[in-house]
Amino acid sequence: MKTKSIIKLLSIFILLSFAFSKSNINDYWLDFILKNFKEYTSKIPQQKLYLHLDKDLYYSGNTIWYKTYLLNSAQKQADTISKNIYVEIIAPNNSVFMNQMLKNESGFANGDFPISDTVQTGIYKIRAYTSNMKNYGKEFLFSKNIAIINKENKLFYNKLFHKKAKKIKKTKEQIDLQFFPEGGYLIENIETNLAFKAINQFGKGVDVSGEIFSKSGNKISVFKSEHLGMGKIKFKAEKEQEYYAVINSPSGFKEKYKLPKQIKTGYNLNIRNEKNKLKINIKTNQIFSNDINAKKIFLIAQNGGQIYYKEQHVFENNMIDFEIDKSIFPSGILHFTLFNSKAKPFAERLVFINKKDFLNIETNQLNKTYNTRDSINLNFKVTDFRGKISESNLSVSVRKKSNFSEIENKTNIINYFLLQSDLKGNIENPDFYFSNDENTTQALDILMLTQAWCKFNWQEILNDSITNPKFKIEKDIELKGRITKYLFNIPSKDASVELTFLNKYNDILKTYTNEKGQFEFHFSYYTDTLDILLEARSRVDKKNVLILIDDNYDLASNFYPFYGFYLDSLFEKHKIPIAAKKQEEIDPNKPKEMKLHNNPDQVIKFTDSDYIRNNSVLNELRSRVPGFDGSTMRGQSSIYGNNQPLYLIDGTPTDASAISTLSISDVESIDILKGPSASIYGIRAANGVIAIYTKKGSFYKRGEVNFKILGYHSPKEFYNPKYKTQKQINNIQNDLRETIYWNPKIITNSKGEAEIKFFHSDISGNFEIIIEGMNNYGEMAYKTLNYKVLTK
Repeated sequence: MKTKSIIKLLSIFILLSFAFSKSNINDYWLDFILKNFKEYTSKIPQQKLYLHLDKDLYYSGNTIWYKTYLLNSAQKQADTISKNIYVEIIAPNNSVFMNQMLKNESGFANGDFPISDTVQTGIYKIRAYTSNMKNYGKEFLFSKNIAIINKENKLFYNKLFHKKAKKIKKTKEQIDLQFFPEGGYLIENIETNLAFKAINQFGKGVDVSGEIFSKSGNKISVFKSEHLGMGKIKFKAEKEQEYYAVINSPSGFKEKYKLPKQIKTGYNLNIRNEKNKLKINIKTNQIFSNDINAKKIFLIAQNGGQIYYKEQHVFENNMIDFEIDKSIFPSGILHFTLFNSKAKPFAERLVFINKKDFLNIETNQLNKTYNTRDSINLNFKVTDFRGKISESNLSVSVRKKSNFSEIENKTNIINYFLLQSDLKGNIENPDFYFSNDENTTQALDILMLTQAWCKFNWQEILNDSITNPKFKIEKDIELKGRITKYLFNIPSKDASVELTFLNKYNDILKTYTNEKGQFEFHFSYYTDTLDILLEARSRVDKKNVLILIDDNYDLASNFYPFYGFYLDSLFEKHKIPIAAKKQEEIDPNKPKEMKLHNNPDQVIKFTDSDYIRNNSVLNELRSRVPGFDGSTMRGQSSIYGNNQPLYLIDGTPTDASAISTLSISDVESIDILKGPSASIYGIRAANGVIAIYTKKGSFYKRGEVNFKILGYHSPKEFYNPKYKTQKQINNIQNDLRETIYWNPKIITNSKGEAEIKFFHSDISGNFEIIIEGMNNYGEMAYKTLNYKVLTK
């Protein structure tokens, strides 16, 4: 009996040890997910950047006034880790033609772009970001469309742009319909919510209705959109069946669209967003063994790179049901991810939480009407959602109301930070989703089902080792590069590098290269455009070296500038004439260009009116030359085994690294030759020719390079006239300001109060006051006021 008891105790001990071991395995995988997520987000912290603009519609001669708000998404506070903020104006042909670098001051900065009289009528984009934000891709940088109208009716035009616009104008309605199963996949024999979205060729939502059929032609279901082409239905995919949809649009457009193919086994993640809680239902058709650990899943919910929910659950009869109290989550988009017991992600779902925890702005009562040049006083007080006083950093714009609805999507600091900044693609009328009614809640949940989210991917996060980000957090202005032996890509160790500021500073900095020939300079207080001279000598004091500046790789931009007002203007019977370009006068003292060719396939020129931007010749080639990625030309490889073009500078063969030493301001023109055009240069030009011609007409100097970079922008002060006496009000003529008042630096006092005072212009009509801001805790404020101005 005693022996049997001992054996029984040993068996129980072994079973408990085995169970404990299995439990530890599952704890390991959850810990693994959490550890890697923390490491990933610490290396690439999530930031959000918003711009408050004084208005959306500008005329040549105006100034674009703006303020930046930088938010640390995880900490929900004004961001202080990045020092440099980049703001760009992008032309309708997707080229950057104006840019500035701002110095972030505790999460805030402001700037201004003057619009010259030569800027042409069109839809432009203003884009803003930090270097770190580029790690998540161009879709998650702040961007907003603005309209610029040239007072002399000059329309934005180039041959390719005009050709594309003409094609779009003649194109009949096209509808793209996509289906999005809840959780990510259609799974055989599991009913799920199947969301859908229909957009036209302009990216706008189109209301549709239609039917879903099996491959054999049997009608399975019907559907109808609820808001801006979006809707959802209940749908179950049967085994080995295929489906397609047919839609009927208001214009009579009909087309077939395939539904996503179902997978045989998987997990369906269903979430119902109710008033105070989230109801979670998880289903699977997996066949499990008797091992209870195989039935476990992990569910994680994160917002802004911060995990707010992490739990393990176990399937019973292939289903899991539970609830989560919404009070534990912040406002904004929650990203749920479901992992199996071995930390493999299987399903994802977005949920929007709106706790309405915004700042409140109370103002004194404005008059409903004013006269031109009247004085307007506005006092306001800021409190948080609990009613407590909030010291806040605000910006105020007073502007004439615009009827230009094609670009107005009513973006503000609240709907951008909480909604748009975490979603890929355009969100139509984002302010609609913050109104308070049941239809809005339903439409918002459908938006969560249909809008893409890919700020990071779990495949990168769950690697055994997480790689360092491509774009680092910038604490100051950096200038990095390499020194190599001339004509040989051999690092020059211990070479001296001297940096001279050739403009107002006249400072000189010096450093030495490391074993890899690398050098770097850091400086933090220089403003405006900086004219830089770099001089390098080898350790034996020879200038027979080459200076290679690190390429500040630019993210491409894609946006849709072909809105109705441009297309209509372009194709009116009395369309705006395009002025012929004047022939450039030939300078007899200028050296002749060293050309073997006559007619290049493409010519790129830089004019004196171009704004100096922190960009390289290689970046310009990337954005302007189709098929060029910065080092190679798209096409078949040559006998040398690569597809690099032949590079020439003033007729001298060189390589891509040498081009990085050139400043755009020194380049006169660039000829691009492809195919037969390049054959005159022989077999070296099998992959095309990039021929660069400098203004000086001579090759770069050894051990020396001169170029320009951006320093921190020095913002101008908005002109706010003060009509102190009646005589001044009567005598000063032609006050035609459409932006009546702009103030980007309003700091409320310890009582949460602030005051502004301004005089109106001579323009009458309907006006609006836009107040936006944020406190140090990341709580946001947005308020609009309206009034009318009558002519005296």
